[in-house]
Amino acid sequence: MAVRRKRIPAGQLSIDRRVQRHGLNETVLNDIREHFSPDALSTLEVSERPDKTYVILDGQHRWEVAKELKGDEYNLDCVVHTGLSLGEEAALFLRLNKQVPPNAVDKFYVSVTQEDPAALAVKEAVEAQGWTVGRGRGEISAVGTLLTTFKTGEKIEEGFGKTLLHNTLFVIAAAWGTEDTKAVDKNIIGALVQFFLRIDKYEDNRDVDLALDHDKLATNLNTYVKNGPGGWLSSCRGMAAGTSKTVRKVLIQELMDIYNKGKGGRKLPNDLLIAKL
Repeated sequence: MAVRRKRIPAGQLSIDRRVQRHGLNETVLNDIREHFSPDALSTLEVSERPDKTYVILDGQHRWEVAKELKGDEYNLDCVVHTGLSLGEEAALFLRLNKQVPPNAVDKFYVSVTQEDPAALAVKEAVEAQGWTVGRGRGEISAVGTLLTTFKTGEKIEEGFGKTLLHNTLFVIAAAWGTEDTKAVDKNIIGALVQFFLRIDKYEDNRDVDLALDHDKLATNLNTYVKNGPGGWLSSCRGMAAGTSKTVRKVLIQELMDIYNKGKGGRKLPNDLLIAKL
């Protein structure tokens, strides 16, 4: 790996989302615009790849404003790193951005680039049900909850982390589709995960099969939850207020009650929720 300094036209620089933030901060952009000064831009950190393209690792906001105000021909001072692998670029991005740390979504995609097993498993499970990880419509921002889900499942049994992710996201997608971001709120995801874990623990401790029907659970959520997932969350927050219960505990109790509604299928036992995890 080698490092050198070079002035590079803004138009010759580029962004690779595998090693960069997945969104721009308008507050930061406006501050740079308002106080724009060529002498105050500082040096950008870039990686020169074998195809001679330059990928920005630090300085994306400054680059965007410089292009906007000065055009593609404007020269920017750059520290150029050569000989980096994609994984090394991702690691350098994280080191360079400690002052303004990347958010959870940005860190997640960097972890995917670094081929972290948990991040790859989450990405696969999310995309299999029609979502992506992100902060927009049709995206899941609760990436910390998803990563914890995978790791928790893997501690129980190798391969169970993927199953737990799949079952959780399948039920949500089957119940409400993939457009409502409230459906993938961290509390709903977390409650479903804990619900499934309690069922598995109950079955293991008593050597029984409760024959949980994921399709029935999704259908009942769609049928009996009024005002959609957002309304459900608000209702559960109201029930938790002033009590020792968390929103997630209320949601878990609701999941059991909703599952047991209607005809057909085996009912879940009343002592299910006291199973210790």
